Amino acid sequence: EDFSGRMGHSDLSGDLYWDTTPGERPLLRARFISERLDFADLGELIGARDEKNKAPAEDDGRVLPDLPLDISRMKTLDAQVKFTGKQVISHDLPLDDFYLRLALDNLLLKLEPVKFGTASGDVAANITVNARRQSVATRSDIRFKRLALSKLFKGLEASLAAAPATGYIGGNARLAGHGKSLRAMLATANGSIGLGMEGGQVSNLIIELMGLDVAEALGYYVGKDRPVRIRCVIGDFSVTDGIMKSNALLMDNEDT
Repeated sequence: EDFSGRMGHSDLSGDLYWDTTPGERPLLRARFISERLDFADLGELIGARDEKNKAPAEDDGRVLPDLPLDISRMKTLDAQVKFTGKQVISHDLPLDDFYLRLALDNLLLKLEPVKFGTASGDVAANITVNARRQSVATRSDIRFKRLALSKLFKGLEASLAAAPATGYIGGNARLAGHGKSLRAMLATANGSIGLGMEGGQVSNLIIELMGLDVAEALGYYVGKDRPVRIRCVIGDFSVTDGIMKSNALLMDNEDT
């Protein structure tokens, strides 16, 4: 009870109960709290590699990691865990905080929910990983709301010297796939993704690039870019065998 320590570069405290009563698997019950959570310390949990120890040959230039989920570890125990990261430190993602409630019962893993505070909004997901069969099956229901464009577009705006974006975007995604890694699961995914936005503004340069109006975009790039007020954005996408296609995509603004 009330232990405290370190996990990589993160502080860690809480309560831990380990039940070794004779049976098929021991049971872990735990409540973990981190005041300052280095997101890199969650690498194995989310299927990311340790960048410090990664050999150059392993980097194939893809964004999504292909580190397989270690099913043998899931066989060794059952678990009921709550994890809270009050402040998240991440160099690549605009994350603010983190919460996870995990239940593992005989190779059936449920994350209900896993939450991220990000870009002044939040992302919440219910995820089920069923490793009881040969091909690991995953289902996810993800909701994101009030994600600030100013943080999401920050890197893109800096690289293009584009006008700053304002406003918030939200939506949801429901996906099901199979495979032992994040890349494999998404490569086989089926489901739907929807997003929407009302109000705010975005760089005219980015709007023209999205519309592939290269000539007009080049004019803004060499000249002076300006923000354009957004009336609304609506996107409806279907996902089939890892390929996302738009059923409807609407952007209504002062320029287009």
